[in-house]
Amino acid sequence: MPKRSNEFQRLVRLIETALAPDCGITESAMLTDSSTGEEREVDIVIRGRIGSRDLLIAVECTARRRPASVEWVEQTIAKHSVLPTDVLILVSKSGFTPQASNKGDQKNVRLVTMKEAIRADWKSLVGSLQRVCLDRIDARPVWCNAVLVEPTGREVKVPPNLPVYREGQANLGTVKDIVERVLRHRTFVPHAYRKLGAAHDADLPLEIEVPKNTYVVDSADRRHFIRCLRFSIRIERATSVVELNQCQYGKHHIAHAVQETVLGHSQLVLAESEGRKLVAVLALLEADGRIKSIHPMTSGEGSSGRV
Repeated sequence: MPKRSNEFQRLVRLIETALAPDCGITESAMLTDSSTGEEREVDIVIRGRIGSRDLLIAVECTARRRPASVEWVEQTIAKHSVLPTDVLILVSKSGFTPQASNKGDQKNVRLVTMKEAIRADWKSLVGSLQRVCLDRIDARPVWCNAVLVEPTGREVKVPPNLPVYREGQANLGTVKDIVERVLRHRTFVPHAYRKLGAAHDADLPLEIEVPKNTYVVDSADRRHFIRCLRFSIRIERATSVVELNQCQYGKHHIAHAVQETVLGHSQLVLAESEGRKLVAVLALLEADGRIKSIHPMTSGEGSSGRV
């Protein structure tokens, strides 16, 4: 994120990310001025597709204490008249003057006000939220056994660094590699939540079926074909309680927070879009406030936390 980004701009970007998860969203993007050939900075650029047409939506933000003036609206419209902007959205933290609103209507520019919400006036799901929990799930294998393909189906303990092979193919990786792929799979965290219930730690037994003709090699260089790997995972949950602020973004109800959590320096945005669907995104931040990574989240479970 370039230096010119700011906290308000970052919040708008995350709200747009939550409301338009299938679009590409870039903060402090550079677009080419058709009259000069020079690069011009735009606060937020949203790229999407409507039917067979690519669409570029530009979002410009202002966090001034006073309502945005007609002069700012006119200057911004003029700026985008020479940029490849299909749709222009102007976002003001303090609203717009009547003259600015009229100018936006005349030029078919969408004006969005970010205003603080009064919780008592809200009937929305987001408006009823005062705090949420963010969880971090830590998982580590405790032991791993291989079930051999033989009449007895004997089960033997295998070291984590033992290579696993499949006949006629390359090395499948070590036992540890296979276990770590399971822990990174998108279904693991929901499975861990179901196992944990209300507890903060538990042991989770798992079994991985392996492809036919998969084998390991012992110290005497003998092959042992295996049917599956059985292992136990120690799972532990750490939780942060996040206090939410409420605001209104156009017609959308928004709850948001910036806070140190068990996941690190975090910014959370929950948005209630049309149809009362609750969506959320979590951004992990650098020490200087830049966005390190963005993670879509789901209610009740997710790869980074839960809402």
